[in-house]
Amino acid sequence: MKKRYLVLSFLILILVLSSTSTFAMSSSPVEEEWEWKTSTPEEQGMDSEALLGALDYIERQDIDLNSLLVIRNGHIVTEVYYPPHREEDAANLYSATKSVLSSLIGIALEEGYLESVDQRVYDFFPQYYSDDMDPRKKEITIENLLTMTAGYAIEPYWNISEATLPERIIKRPLINQPGESFVYDNGSSDLLAVILNEITDMTVIDFANEYLFEPMEIDYVPQIT
Repeated sequence: MKKRYLVLSFLILILVLSSTSTFAMSSSPVEEEWEWKTSTPEEQGMDSEALLGALDYIERQDIDLNSLLVIRNGHIVTEVYYPPHREEDAANLYSATKSVLSSLIGIALEEGYLESVDQRVYDFFPQYYSDDMDPRKKEITIENLLTMTAGYAIEPYWNISEATLPERIIKRPLINQPGESFVYDNGSSDLLAVILNEITDMTVIDFANEYLFEPMEIDYVPQIT
């Protein structure tokens, strides 16, 4: 279990560092084809000894990693692949995909599909709300879903049909005031995906291909079953 938490920590580190540079780059239009650049850690304000310590820890603890990629200021400062895994191999991102979905919500804002992260979930799906429902549910916003602070109780719902998915997620009981505390919740991300589909009239994969994967020349499209 400790190994899993450490792997998750490394993923979070990579996502935070890469997202910092991504947002900085998005402020101005790309005038020419962009490629990843490499750099020493020190040139990007990082400590190479600390990174080597992390690599050493991974080896000593025999942590099962496919690869480790650290990006700072748009520069690759550490790139390691653990056999039999290779640079060209595709890998299941699991819940790191939530960060991709969050990026798509940001793109939807930029493209005008969304007005603000302060918009309420209720405004997209009023048909799933009733007078006898907890009134706090009408105050849940897109930001709450993004930050997993909607307040919902964790409840399995994987075997329900896609058509009833948003209703099933929305009708879960609340255990916290919206915005009050963080609870890791797959349902919040699923609801964001449904909202994205609703406002763009596109599947999430089609929207991602057009606005994110193709511009970044990512040509591997996951198969969803």
